[in-house]
Amino acid sequence: MVAVVRCRPDEFERLKFNMRLGTRHGYEATLEVTRAREEWTSGGGLTLVLDPSEFSERISYLGWTSISSRKWSGDLDRVVEVSRMEPVEPVVLYKDVLARLSRRQVSRLADQGPQTKATGEALVAALAELRPDLRGSIDEIGGISRRLPISGSAAGQVIALQRDASIAAVRMAGMLGRSHFARWDRPRAALADNDVPPTFLEGVPQEQEVGED
Repeated sequence: MVAVVRCRPDEFERLKFNMRLGTRHGYEATLEVTRAREEWTSGGGLTLVLDPSEFSERISYLGWTSISSRKWSGDLDRVVEVSRMEPVEPVVLYKDVLARLSRRQVSRLADQGPQTKATGEALVAALAELRPDLRGSIDEIGGISRRLPISGSAAGQVIALQRDASIAAVRMAGMLGRSHFARWDRPRAALADNDVPPTFLEGVPQEQEVGED
């Protein structure tokens, strides 16, 4: 899934503040925004974060969006969290990316929130074509989920939270490229909502096991 988050001015200021604090204190910054449920029917995807520039919207960050059915704000809204954020420097004008899409693709582009599979892939391809230097960030943010898919059950989401926290820790330590997380063995049976989930780290090979390969 590929999504678009259009930040309001106050949200973007909060994002920049969170990023500064994260850099200063050595933790991964996140941004939580409240959006209409009808716009955000799903989460778990590469996200283009747009800042509300006075002249033209700009892609200032790439990140990963997640939502929780147990986390909401009001009857019609839900809380969307953006994590794994990577700055886009220099920023990219959103209109320049859209200019590389076909008319049909633009017509199917959602103003905000998750995009259809085809439209999302076209959007990312256009961004990568315009800025080849961003391919590394795109692959890193999205690649984690492709290597470590987890079911959407309540028990599976518990493991997903553990996964994201563990990955954030190794990213801050500069060890993601050497991490053994990509060799994680997922549970053999599907997890139901009422299952007691195993810990994420139980499925990660132990250091001595890796050394024997």
